Amino acid sequence: MVTNLGLMVTNIDPNYSKLGLNISNIGPNYSKLGLKVSNVGLNLTNIGPNYNNIGL
Repeated sequence: MVTNLGLMVTNIDPNYSKLGLNISNIGPNYSKLGLKVSNVGLNLTNIGPNYNNIGL
């Protein structure tokens, strides 16, 4: 799901900003995970094909 959301987040930058506000309210721990997701997002993009195969 992270892979799919990652792509959607990239395309839907405005919505992501709105989610960011909610995330801040929900909890600081999630915010830290968000940063990791951004960094891992680039790797997932490169490994995307393999990850999809492994997903099955």
